[in-house]
Amino acid sequence: MFSKMDKKTAGAVRAIIDNELPALLEKHGLKFTMGNGSFDSDSVKFNEFRISLANAKTQEEKALDQELEWRNGCYAGEHAPKKIDKTKIAKIDGKDYALYGYRPRAKKMPWIILDLQSEQQRLCTDVVAEKYWGVA
Repeated sequence: MFSKMDKKTAGAVRAIIDNELPALLEKHGLKFTMGNGSFDSDSVKFNEFRISLANAKTQEEKALDQELEWRNGCYAGEHAPKKIDKTKIAKIDGKDYALYGYRPRAKKMPWIILDLQSEQQRLCTDVVAEKYWGVA
């Protein structure tokens, strides 16, 4: 039983959610994601708390689909953005990468790429994405 909310208690609440909620949601074909938390003297709030279908795309994957739809649907002209092929596998520094997601509010490195061997995500710039996944 908790009597006050502080950093330690907020961490314990997060651990409870991380440990117990996935099993409950999985029974119903659901999953959740949760961002950072903030607390005051008697409550804790977690940002970006989202419950979705188990097979649902992440927000970054949805944003990638929107970005590609926009880029690949643009007019062909001198100032048009370069078209991107999501199905390409790029070899960068001897590793295979695929496009995974997009962060529309990130100006410097909006593209999320996935190392296919380690399944680690990396960020890259428009220049890198257009170089390796661009359509000639």
